Formats: sequence, C-alpha cells, structure tokens
Amino acid sequence: MNKTHLKFQLRKDRANANGLYPIYLYANINGSVKYFSINHSVPEKAWNEKKQEVSTSHPLWQIINNDIARYRSKANQIRIDADSDDEKISLYKFEKVFRSGAKDMQDIFSFIEEDIRQFWNTYAPDTIKMYKSQSNKLKKFRNELKFNEITPFFWKSYDSYLINLNNNENTRWKAFRVIKTFIRKAIEVGLIKTDPLQGVRVKKPDGNRQFLTQEELKLLGKMYSGFMTKDLKTVLQYFLFSCLTSLRFSDVKHLKNSNLFLGEEDSHIFIIQRKTKKAVEIPLSKKAIKYLPPNGLPNQNVFDVYSNQATNRILKDIIKLAKISKSISFHCARHTFATIALELSGNIAVVSNLLGHAKISSTQIYAKVLESSKRKIVNMFDTI
Repeated sequence: MNKTHLKFQLRKDRANANGLYPIYLYANINGSVKYFSINHSVPEKAWNEKKQEVSTSHPLWQIINNDIARYRSKANQIRIDADSDDEKISLYKFEKVFRSGAKDMQDIFSFIEEDIRQFWNTYAPDTIKMYKSQSNKLKKFRNELKFNEITPFFWKSYDSYLINLNNNENTRWKAFRVIKTFIRKAIEVGLIKTDPLQGVRVKKPDGNRQFLTQEELKLLGKMYSGFMTKDLKTVLQYFLFSCLTSLRFSDVKHLKNSNLFLGEEDSHIFIIQRKTKKAVEIPLSKKAIKYLPPNGLPNQNVFDVYSNQATNRILKDIIKLAKISKSISFHCARHTFATIALELSGNIAVVSNLLGHAKISSTQIYAKVLESSKRKIVNMFDTI
C-alpha cells in the first residue's frame, strides 16, 4: 500500500506584487515531498485553511474550488490505481501523471492539448499543426472521447466516417497514426496500461510521389531564363533551387544567408531541418548557385517566399505554361531531387544522407518509383 499525504495550502513565502499568495498542493508520496502549483493565487483572508478551499467572498471562489476538487480527485486516483495494481508510486511517476493539471486526461482531446502545451518547443511547427488538425477532425466525429472508448470498432467507424468525407487512403492513415501516437504517450505516462488498438493494422500507402524528369527540369530552367511575370519568376526561382538541393518548403522559407557557405572549391548549405531537427550539410552545384539572389545580410532570408498555398497556386500556372501534364506541388521538388539523384548516381546511401533521412528505407521508395517508371516505358512497346 502506498502512503500519501496531500494538502492544499498557501505558499506565504511566495507572495506576488499584488499581495496574493499562490495555492500549492503539498504531496508526501511514500516519504518523498514536493509542492505542485495549481496556478491560482488569492489574498490570505480569502483562504480557508481548515477546509483547504477559497471562501465564497472571493469572486472566483467557485472556479478555484472546482479546480482544487479536480486536483484532489486526480491525486487520490493515482494512489488508488497504483494500490489496485500493487505498484509503488515514485514521486517522479506521480509528478508525470499529475502535472497535466486539473483537466480530465482520460479524454484524448485534453491529453493532446496538454501534450502540445508542455512539449511544443520539441515539435516542428508542422507537427503541431498536424496534431491540432487531426484533433479537430476527430472532435467533429466524437465531441468527447475517453481512451477506454477507443476500440477496434471505434476505429472502423471513424475510418468509415473519413471515407464519407472523401479522405484518401493517405489522409486516413495519418489520422490513425496520430491516434496511435497519443495512445503510446498515454501508456508512457501511466494513464492507460495497454494499447486498445494493438491488433488493428492500417497499412501506410506508398503514395503518389510525383516528380519532374531531367528533361522537364531543363525545360523549366529555360523558362526561367526567358521572360516571365514577377510572381512566376519568384516562385520558379526557389522551386528550381529546391529541385537541385532537396530542401523542403519550410527550410527554403527560413533559409538565411548565414546558412550559405560559398567558396571557390566548396559551396554548401548547412541547416537544421525544421521537420526532423536534424543537421544536414548539402553541397551546392554550380547550377543551384545560379538561382541564388545577390548576397544580403547574414540574418536576412535568402528567398522572398510566398505562402505555401500561394506558391502551389502559382506553381500550377507555371507547370501549365510549360505544358507538363502532371499535378505538381512544391514538395515535388524534393521528390524530383531524390529520383534524379538516384537515377544519376545509383547510390542510395549517399542520396539518403543528402535528404536527411533517418532510415534508408525512407529513401528506398524513390528506387521503387524509378523501377515503376522503367516498367511503364517498357510496356509502351506493347502498343507498337
């Protein structure tokens, strides 16, 4: 059995500039002591020490007391769950579960929100955006969702809902991946014991990795050298640079002059990728350097990059003008680099390093794309 002593009290040694005292939970967990703030402060006269709550004379008494009640219930539940599982609570584990606040962390939406609040600086901006987007989509299907309500049947129902929204296979796989990510996180903090979707398998689709051929890339290069409107030329400039360097949109957008190292013998880019947080050094070819604007101040952005939406809209106009019958988005620049680099070198390990992939299996998809393209060309002979 775990021995716990919990008490809510004012920290009179931490009065703020307005003379208010913060309310803390004193927690003695099996002999280890720690104080936890509940993010409320009140005047000393508004605190009822015997009842461990705020008096009704305080304007926010109901809100604060409701939070205190939820914190108390949560702290007691941690002890009850540990006792029922015959586990000894460490102060570390108590803090990990308790620090999520007074919110109901059994609700996946509250859990996701709290995870982002606590660990936002460890995530790439696009990851946070994706977590929020998937959470909002899930909330439209179920306004409230407890972890114990996530079952194989729930996923089947949600997947059917996404199909009715015309979400493609890749979008539905992303939805499944996010739910699984937060199930894993909930297990890590001791909120749940096992993965409720352990037996469910959703295959990651290969995806349609559209890319430009060497001939198409040369065609766009010739277009850039000719007359174009300012918007078309601006977008084509940083798109072609990405085709020759493998940079993602977010990395091109935030590329600084200080990331460029231009020399007679060696020119390269050194960046920390915004998506993976991985440091990569990318050599610059002479052709790539031609698309760099004149040198600016070290802290200035290299390119004047439009929004992702505007960039892709203008890029579609460029592809249409070039009479290339492909659906091209900016991310196709990275696919173009990968497929052409593999085509020219055949060295998947080096290409994987240039792309900044953590696993070579991520690069192997481009080898499959090339094999598929070769098969299509060979099959054309059947029409002769």
